[in-house]
Amino acid sequence: MGCKDGNAIYNWRMKFPITLPCTFPRLYFCVYDFNAFGANDCLGVCYISLKRVFKRLLKEGRLVFDKKWLPLSSTEDPGELKGEIEYSVYLIQKYDADQNPVGESWDEPNRDPKLERPKVGRGIGDFLGGFSFDFSFNFDLFGNLKCMIMVFMAFMTICVLFIAPGILVK
Repeated sequence: MGCKDGNAIYNWRMKFPITLPCTFPRLYFCVYDFNAFGANDCLGVCYISLKRVFKRLLKEGRLVFDKKWLPLSSTEDPGELKGEIEYSVYLIQKYDADQNPVGESWDEPNRDPKLERPKVGRGIGDFLGGFSFDFSFNFDLFGNLKCMIMVFMAFMTICVLFIAPGILVK
């Protein structure tokens, strides 16, 4: 969402209750290109098999995979690398999770690890970038002129719609 250089930041905590044994345990990732209007395109997919991981979890009681990279592929181009995602997985037992609860996403309590809200690509200009227009404002003469024209157009629209709506029918 809103990334211009191809390096998107998501940073979200998800909690899954898991009952062992599991028949086919895996985490499936699907990365989408966010568009303000139109369809969101799937850029790539990948998954992590957790079968051997769960065996270790039962022995050790807690497992942490911190900042691992996973390649993304596509069903249309199976051999082509579509990108990579960095992920962290913390597997703990229910008793430990109940003793030290953490919130979903960025909700409190936000710890183990503390997740920061992404700041890149989250502004209104990044959202409106899905229109394929340039909404960047520069502090030169043309940038100020573009800003003044947009404010004037918004003012005229408000005047016509709310102050003098009958002006359009006369």
